[in-house]
Amino acid sequence: MSFHVAYICKGCGYADGILSNPTGRKFCPHCGEEIISACPDCGEAIKGVEKFTMEGRRAPIDASILKASSFVLSVRCDRCGKFYPWVK
Repeated sequence: MSFHVAYICKGCGYADGILSNPTGRKFCPHCGEEIISACPDCGEAIKGVEKFTMEGRRAPIDASILKASSFVLSVRCDRCGKFYPWVK
């Protein structure tokens, strides 16, 4: 499985983008902290939603809605295991 990169506020955990960074924001509109897309400790990309392919599908489906509805914000980095800043 492959995943999109998530763009998350390092202060409050606000998800600015789980498929991409559509707004291009650098800072959170809620708390003013920086929006990050990688673990500050090891640099691993923050996992967004799973990439979805349309192979074998007969009818068009808006994959972004299907996957975005099941997004769960991680509390630890998949690579180094350290807590993300919004958990501290």
